[in-house]
Amino acid sequence: MCVLRIFLLAILIALAAGLALSGCATVSAVNPKELPVLPKMLIVPPSPNLSPKMAAFLGTWEGMWDGVLAARLIVYKIDGQLADYIYAWAANPGQFRMGYDISVAKLYPEGKLEWTQPGKLRGYETTFTFTMSDDLKTIKGVRRGTSWSSITMHKVE
Repeated sequence: MCVLRIFLLAILIALAAGLALSGCATVSAVNPKELPVLPKMLIVPPSPNLSPKMAAFLGTWEGMWDGVLAARLIVYKIDGQLADYIYAWAANPGQFRMGYDISVAKLYPEGKLEWTQPGKLRGYETTFTFTMSDDLKTIKGVRRGTSWSSITMHKVE
């Protein structure tokens, strides 16, 4: 009976410790091997006049589209309402290969980043919209084209 109590107490302590630590660090579910190797880009410090919601986009973000497809967004320079970025995606077998795009997005003062990619294979456009969270730690994204997908990305760098 005493051994059982000690065992149960150990389980409770382990669970409590896990819950207490779960909010301490953000762990990305993205496997780096699923994404292409990207060129190294220097993050340019933001202008002091830039709003916090706009400046918070600078850095590296990762997440999974619809919980399945890995993606990485690196915003490395903001100039007024334009943001230079690299966007990388994992392969979706039978549909498309992994890849990346380097371009410029529109950045809105309320904390929204948006760009449209022309359809390379099927001729349709896809619009990506990311909205900064109030705590500046996550961005929620929507991909609209022939279908809709959603993602929550966490800052990793």
